[in-house]
Amino acid sequence: MGMEHEFGLLPQEPPVEKRFDAYEPHGCIRVHDDWIEPIAEKLEAVPSFYHSRSVPGTGLAYCGITLFAPSSLGLFQQILREEENDAYAELLALLERARREHKYVIHFGL
Repeated sequence: MGMEHEFGLLPQEPPVEKRFDAYEPHGCIRVHDDWIEPIAEKLEAVPSFYHSRSVPGTGLAYCGITLFAPSSLGLFQQILREEENDAYAELLALLERARREHKYVIHFGL
């Protein structure tokens, strides 16, 4: 994995008490840290959860696991679109699919 962040869809809404410490990613997309680091501060505006829906936060748990509710994905997409960079195309498509299907997005940090 190295210097890549992974993003994937969760098949169903995660229970509030479930922690994602040892979750194995399947079908995730990878985005190199060179593209995540420059937007990390902007992503602080996006509501999220750290490792569990019982731990609300904002932005990315940069070296941990982040959960994004469907309601947060529009703002996440807006931030990526403002960058006008093709490096985010695959992530934008994943976020759009998650919004359309009302799925949570999981992020695996560095």
